[in-house]
Amino acid sequence: MTTEQSDEPKTKLEQIRDKKEAMLKRYAAMEARVLSHERKADTRRKILLGAIAESLMKSNQAVTALFDAEIKKLQRPHDREVFGLAALPTPSPSAPAGEQTVVTARPSGVAK
Repeated sequence: MTTEQSDEPKTKLEQIRDKKEAMLKRYAAMEARVLSHERKADTRRKILLGAIAESLMKSNQAVTALFDAEIKKLQRPHDREVFGLAALPTPSPSAPAGEQTVVTARPSGVAK
């Protein structure tokens, strides 16, 4: 929508529309700041929990065994790689019985 500029003062409706647009922009900016802060806080929480878990693993064999067992259950190759684990073999429908192939990516349609 284009408006012609003139020397006439803006109508009340135009003034209200301009204020509405400015408020919507302010709202969007505030919402983006809040979401950004929440993401950063969530990331920080995860980092701290990881540090706590590592500390506990160094001093408690039972905790180490628990985490090792859970880490070995990871399915996604990218996640397994972070812990130095090989990708999980999966049977291939085209491979003869007894042969296995290695999954290198998550199949489409599989939830994260």
